[in-house]
Amino acid sequence: FHFKGYIQKIEDRSITVTQLRRVLKYCSEVCHHWYELPKDEVANPSAGPALSMEVLNLYHIDSWLIWPATEAYRSSFIELMAEQAQPANWCV
Repeated sequence: FHFKGYIQKIEDRSITVTQLRRVLKYCSEVCHHWYELPKDEVANPSAGPALSMEVLNLYHIDSWLIWPATEAYRSSFIELMAEQAQPANWCV
């Protein structure tokens, strides 16, 4: 996922189903390299069990994908996927 550019309005940073499927496909391909992070930052960071799609959740995706990918540009994750504003048709 590479930075495409900033989208000014928060309400224009929605994700499409196709983009969400792309994220899930990526996670299914690489999550076996990820592991459960300890709750205590002092603990050995690689001590947790390996992850799989059966146990993967948004907290894992945030730690292993979203935060590292957005940190350099201090961007939203959608700014790594969308070339332009994507206003939402509905919101959950």
